[in-house]
Amino acid sequence: MVYMIWDIEKEKNGKEKHTKLFAGRAINLRVGKVYLKNGEEVGLHTTKDGEEVVVILSGKGVAKVENKEISCSEGDILYFGPYTEHNIKAEKYLRYIYIWSRLSSSKKE
Repeated sequence: MVYMIWDIEKEKNGKEKHTKLFAGRAINLRVGKVYLKNGEEVGLHTTKDGEEVVVILSGKGVAKVENKEISCSEGDILYFGPYTEHNIKAEKYLRYIYIWSRLSSSKKE
């Protein structure tokens, strides 16, 4: 059985930022939808011991990956391998879905 949860998380100022798309029995999987306004960014972070796929739904942005900048727009798919430091910044209102999976099933968060 799979459980689906549609939950809007709020920033400190009460604005919508991130919508969870999947939660339930998945131990090593996270899926979500991110909305970024012009100039907003997710913030530099790492995939840790996992892999991440980002599917750009609409808009235009720049992904900074290990000190390289990559333009991205609707229809693009980005892959970030284990321990990859990255950030995504919107140039034009950006919506995307991310799928993150831990490589090892032996650890829990």
